[in-house]
Amino acid sequence: MRKKGWKQHAGQYVFLQCSELSIFEWHPFTLTTAPEEDYLSVHIRKSGDWTASLLKAVAGHSKDKTTKEGKRAELNFKIAVDGPYGTPSDDIFKYKTTVLIGAGVGVTPYASILKSVWYKLKSGNFDFGVKKIYFYWLCSDASVFGWFTSVISEVVTELKELECSQYLEVRPHLTRFNNDKNMMENVAMNMDNEEDAITTLPGVKTRFGRPNWLKDFVEIGEKNPATDIGVFFCGPAILSETLDKSCSLANAELENNQAGSMFFYNKENF
Repeated sequence: MRKKGWKQHAGQYVFLQCSELSIFEWHPFTLTTAPEEDYLSVHIRKSGDWTASLLKAVAGHSKDKTTKEGKRAELNFKIAVDGPYGTPSDDIFKYKTTVLIGAGVGVTPYASILKSVWYKLKSGNFDFGVKKIYFYWLCSDASVFGWFTSVISEVVTELKELECSQYLEVRPHLTRFNNDKNMMENVAMNMDNEEDAITTLPGVKTRFGRPNWLKDFVEIGEKNPATDIGVFFCGPAILSETLDKSCSLANAELENNQAGSMFFYNKENF
């Protein structure tokens, strides 16, 4: 979809309505394009009746159109867009150090944010607030990584070419792997490859199991002394409670260590 005279911030969302399906239903989706791009996009996962019907409608009422970017499906019906609307992610650029945590499809807000960081650096803008991003990408199923691998991989590669890799540290975690023998053999065989065997991200290795949040937060706080650190989470409420508590515990420990850092927690549950 092309943008016409509207403004957005990284991490915002819109409501979509498809009159082909229903004139009354509006559904929220996070924008996955950066504000610097001249079009808007959302990633829609088939989950429920409405998204299943939308997928069927797109398949039955679209045609391939060849553009300079390649083939795209062009719809012959309209989708209405309401928004964009803000989220806690709007505050990300207020912090010099940020921790972004996306669980499963909760990674969607950060596609826009990470691309926006790259665009800013590419344009020579080094004074946009953020100096370091720790990006945690949690998935219980290895196949879910594939949903956004191309976007994250592009950002990682482009930052490396700009010699700005220090701005982003990606930490993918496969939280459930059930001792999959084939997968573990694949990981072992490709351990020395530049491309990760699980996510295919360049120069980034997948970690197995859930992060030790308190340990990680304290280490991040000690590496970034006397700094306000924004923690932004998109995912299930049960993990949000754990992260909120871990931030408080880390703040207490950092105060005892006189590191001078403090975590500020922001959530976007689904």
